[in-house]
Amino acid sequence: MGYVANAGMPGLCDPGARLVAMCMEKGFSFDVVPGPSALVTALSAMPQEARQFSFFGFPPEHAGEQRKFLERIARLEHAAIIYVPPHDLQKFLSLAARSLPPKATHVLFCRELTKLHQEIRYCRLSELIEGLPENVRGEITLVLMPPSRESETAELRPATLETIQRSLRRRGFSERDVLRILRAVFPGQGPRLRTRLYNKED
Repeated sequence: MGYVANAGMPGLCDPGARLVAMCMEKGFSFDVVPGPSALVTALSAMPQEARQFSFFGFPPEHAGEQRKFLERIARLEHAAIIYVPPHDLQKFLSLAARSLPPKATHVLFCRELTKLHQEIRYCRLSELIEGLPENVRGEITLVLMPPSRESETAELRPATLETIQRSLRRRGFSERDVLRILRAVFPGQGPRLRTRLYNKED
C-alpha cells in the first residue's frame, strides 16, 4: 500500500503521521520516500544561512492563541518557519506586526513552492503587509527572521523607556496603562517591552 500526497512531503502537517502510528502499533513494516517539502525548500531559498530554525507548522485558529504563538516566536533568536492558510494570511501578518517590529523583521514569503505559479519574496514584514493583494491563493510558507539588532536598538532604547515609564507612574497611571501607552509609542514590540521593563535581572 502506498500513501501519496500532492501537497508536499507526507507526514509534515498532514494526516500521514496517523498512518505511521498505525503501522508501528500493528507491527507493519514501512518505508519513506522523500518528496518535495516546503520547509526545506524555503530554507534553501533564504539569502542568508539559517544554522538554526524552529518549525511551527500551522498557527492556532483563534486570535488569542495566535498572539501567544507569535509572542513565543518573538523571543527566538533564530528563524521560525510557519505554514499559513491563505485566507488567514492578512490577519496573521497584522498580529505578527504587533509582536515583532515590522520594519526590523525580515521575512521570506513563499507561495506555491515547486509549483507552476511559485512566488518567493524576501523583504521586511512591513513591506510584505503593504504589498500583498487582498486575495492571496495557494500554499503559503513564511520564514520569520529575528529582528535586526541595530534596528531594534534604534527603535527601543532602555533609557527612553524608563524615562517614559517613570513619568507615567508619577502621574498615577497603572502598570497596565503604562504598558498600553508604551505599546502605542513603540508599535510591534509588546514582548520586548515587557522583558525590558518588568523582567530585569537584579
